[in-house]
Amino acid sequence: MQTGNSLVKKREKEIRKVSAVFLIPALLFIAVFIIYPIFNSFQTSLYEWNGITAGKKFIALDNWKELIGDKTFRKAFGNNLIVMVLSIVIQMPIGMALATFLDRLGRKGTVFKVLWFVPMLMSSVAIGYLFKYALDANTGLVSTISRMFGGKNIDLLGNPNTALITITVVICWQFIPFYMVYYMAAYSGLPGDVYEAAIIDGATRSQYFWKVALPMMKPSIKSAIILSMVGSLKYFDLIYVMTGGGPGDASELMATYMYSNAFESYRMGYASAIASGMFNLAPQGVLILHLSRRRGPVRLLVQGDIELVRGSRAEACVQGIVPLHGSPGAGPAIAALHGCKPLHIPHANLIPVIDEGRSRHGEEKGEGDDQTVSLNPPCQTVHIVIAGWDADESPPS
Repeated sequence: MQTGNSLVKKREKEIRKVSAVFLIPALLFIAVFIIYPIFNSFQTSLYEWNGITAGKKFIALDNWKELIGDKTFRKAFGNNLIVMVLSIVIQMPIGMALATFLDRLGRKGTVFKVLWFVPMLMSSVAIGYLFKYALDANTGLVSTISRMFGGKNIDLLGNPNTALITITVVICWQFIPFYMVYYMAAYSGLPGDVYEAAIIDGATRSQYFWKVALPMMKPSIKSAIILSMVGSLKYFDLIYVMTGGGPGDASELMATYMYSNAFESYRMGYASAIASGMFNLAPQGVLILHLSRRRGPVRLLVQGDIELVRGSRAEACVQGIVPLHGSPGAGPAIAALHGCKPLHIPHANLIPVIDEGRSRHGEEKGEGDDQTVSLNPPCQTVHIVIAGWDADESPPS
């Protein structure tokens, strides 16, 4: 027995060594091209430097003091927030609508998939120049159509009131296909039996979407929102190509303001302070979104036969999580699934455990303890304990 254990430990040690060898190149790449530039930006922000000469003047936190009082930076940060909000409001619903449409078409929607994904395949610089010429006040397509109907030239990019919104629409046009594919992948992860059971139960396609599919896709939706938030806070290329941050500072973003200070004004120290400020600000929205997530009672669809007795333990794969208050019509559909037993636990008496006597968060739990459960990702093999009622009683309903 000891020989077997020693062989297992030796094997595990060899696996760890091989894993370390394969990880070293990736870790070196991350250290050289990500970690070092971040620390170097913070270091450079403490100096007055033009980015060309070797001489640097140490000025401590003067760049940071200037950044805090910089009205243009505050304007740029506000513009980033506008782009972020509009991107989420426009991209998420349209991406979900397109994904839902293609999911219903199945293989018949192949042509639509290809056509709608084309913007994502194009270079951002190419898209920028394309729309810059199309929106030109004198020779652009929009102004030409306006003159055909007796109107005047329309200068969307030269008007401070419309420049940022116009560019944001172009950004959404480019990235909606990405979220379309993202939500199509989320649809493919939903159990097919759920849809079949819902239809058999009399649910319409609309009811299936709102009451079953959408709640089960909430983790994917949250991840998509985070991706959109982070991308909006560091966006650069389309803005730079189409307006360069103008007119004035109407479409200035933090990234374009950093670029203009670094390579046009040759204030590399101050530009590094802006970059460091972006690094500090970008995760804040993601953190707020994560902390603001409300957890509530859940209905867990568990694959496999679970013996519902007090203190029983079994292993199962959680296939989906649906809020109890969000889908009153989803219960019968879920109950009709072949080979699955739905567990409706109104008092959250379902406690996942990984080791003997410990929950997935590591707290000690007794047989009768209650705990609200929210598992993420939605398909995860766990050990569960059903607590709070005896074997002679009926299961909670």
